[in-house]
Amino acid sequence: MSGDSVGLSPSQALKLFARAVINHGGIPFELKARQPNAATVAAIKELAEGKGHKSQSVDELINELTEGKVQNAQP
Repeated sequence: MSGDSVGLSPSQALKLFARAVINHGGIPFELKARQPNAATVAAIKELAEGKGHKSQSVDELINELTEGKVQNAQP
């Protein structure tokens, strides 16, 4: 929903938001970052433990992935 659809200009919307921040003592809603899925968490852990697969170049990595030499690669 845009500010125009409720009759507010961008300037008015920012002023209302600023007042809400002041009245609330902070941002008046919860901020969340997207969380990685289980496969991504496992890959991060594997890399942090030094167990990740390393290729010498992008071309080599693509060849290894397409030839099936890299195990457990997720599509």
